[in-house]
Amino acid sequence: MRTHEFVQSNECEREAFAGRGHAVTHRIERGPGWSMHLGRWQDALAHVTECDALITDPPYSERTHTAYREMAEVGRAAIGYASFDGDAVRELVGHWSPRARGWLAVMCDHGLAPEYEAAAEDAGRYAFAHLACVEIGSRVRLSGDGPCQWSVWLMVSRPRTREAQKWGALPGAYVVQPGDGWRGGVSSGARSGVTGGKPLWLMRAIIRDYTRPGDLVVDPCAGGGTTLLAAVMEGRRAIGAEMDPATFGKAVARLRKGYTAPLFSDAPARMEQTGLSFPVEPEPAYEPIDREPERPGYTDDELCAIEMVSRMEARA
Repeated sequence: MRTHEFVQSNECEREAFAGRGHAVTHRIERGPGWSMHLGRWQDALAHVTECDALITDPPYSERTHTAYREMAEVGRAAIGYASFDGDAVRELVGHWSPRARGWLAVMCDHGLAPEYEAAAEDAGRYAFAHLACVEIGSRVRLSGDGPCQWSVWLMVSRPRTREAQKWGALPGAYVVQPGDGWRGGVSSGARSGVTGGKPLWLMRAIIRDYTRPGDLVVDPCAGGGTTLLAAVMEGRRAIGAEMDPATFGKAVARLRKGYTAPLFSDAPARMEQTGLSFPVEPEPAYEPIDREPERPGYTDDELCAIEMVSRMEARA
């Protein structure tokens, strides 16, 4: 039997779980339509017995994390959290499948896509083929030996019920154009300032497609809070968990800033966040290297790749 003990303190709550040999304590921050929990989702969201949808962007496979570590050697941001494997996928899907009345929508890389599909089928759900979420020009293959990958995959599954079968047709892909929150583009607060975070535009589109107004959305790997913010902006409720205290603090600050609501309730959803940009350290400036004059129009990623190849050639 699990018991709860709540103590109010400076808008934070502490929840103690009994019966586990020792108490597990975590913070909870709340705002209009959302609550954010600090801790492992297995502990922080143990009290959530049902929701309307699970929409989350959890860690990717070790292959992706290794690639980020290699890019960090030339000044790109590193991933500061552990990767997922098949066991983590099965734990996530197995826990939330019976608790979600509707869709599971989980982002992943191509390495974990088969794991999510198999886990959803094992849980008795109907798993669809993975959907591409494309950010044009978002990445470059630094080794220069083949194509880069501009996409991550959205794995979606629904209950095998008559009601779920009547949900309606949905997009076969999501394409984020430059200016729609791409790489911290022109939209204020478009990203959370957390490595691996997704554009707000993209998460709002997924929220609109896979939930209904008023639904409760759960994100057990909430990171910088983009899914929660998108849910609230689209008229849903949201609850999330994040285990890193610094990232949790960023998410709460971002959620508390709020957004500008539409003037009329039936107006199209065109809300923009205000004052939500987090300071990002500038990428290091690189010393000139011996090569032909740069052709105008190189992107930062292309220049980074050129320099990395040049350094490899110099070491050889």
